[in-house]
Amino acid sequence: MTKLFSITFVALGLLSACGSAVPAPSSAQLTAAREGEPDVTMADLERGRSTYVARCATCHALQEPKAKPADKWPGIVEEMRTVHKAKLTDDEARDVVRYLTSASRVSG
Repeated sequence: MTKLFSITFVALGLLSACGSAVPAPSSAQLTAAREGEPDVTMADLERGRSTYVARCATCHALQEPKAKPADKWPGIVEEMRTVHKAKLTDDEARDVVRYLTSASRVSG
């Protein structure tokens, strides 16, 4: 039982560390997201970040949103879904793309 607890604790710590590499959504990011989609909410961006951290980090190291130009993220997410079989629903993929593209556009 102690060994299982230790493994779980380490795994959660690693997942938490991965999440800290990607910024929380900001008001500047929301403004950037609304340039293309006026109805985007902060909750949409937060959900996208949460999904990115929780689901994408299970297979590979997370990239900071600024690691790619905003216009590249939709294709990358779609490739993960179709070629690499990432199990993201359409809504999850949309939220992840919204988060990544808006975070990629915002400086600082």
